[in-house]
Amino acid sequence: MPIVFTRTATSLALEKFAYLAVAIVVDIAFLSVFWIVELSPMIVKAASAMAVLIALFISIKLLKEALAILKDGRKWQVEITDDQLSWFSPLPDQMEPFEVKLRDIASVQKKIIQYKNSKRSPKTTFHIEFTDGRIQEINPQLCGIHPAKVFSALEGKGIKYVSGTERRGSNSMIRT
Repeated sequence: MPIVFTRTATSLALEKFAYLAVAIVVDIAFLSVFWIVELSPMIVKAASAMAVLIALFISIKLLKEALAILKDGRKWQVEITDDQLSWFSPLPDQMEPFEVKLRDIASVQKKIIQYKNSKRSPKTTFHIEFTDGRIQEINPQLCGIHPAKVFSALEGKGIKYVSGTERRGSNSMIRT
């Protein structure tokens, strides 16, 4: 019996609209600084104008993405059978859909990269390593279905699931 994960395009579009709302609020805040505060120095007005343009650009991009997702109406779907992994994406420009035989997968990997002595947030990466040495990165923000769920299901099918932490910083790299 296949294992199937799905996520509708509507849920992602709603997420994009939430980001759009935040971008619009930021745009309005900087626009109000630009127009309301008449006695502000020119540098403040210039910074506000730049922030308004950036927020406007982000708003337009988010609106286009959300409308494209809603217009398409398809969904993300990952199907794991006894011998195959199929990952369908309704947005092939963000993530190319693929199908692969389970016997061609050497392992699936989750790596958390932490930065020592830095305020940077840890970065989590997901990879599928194939038996021929190729590696395919799965971006959790673009793939529709979180890779950790899929990788756990693949582990149940006998695929090796490697999870580790890599610490970077101060000219050293420590792997655990």
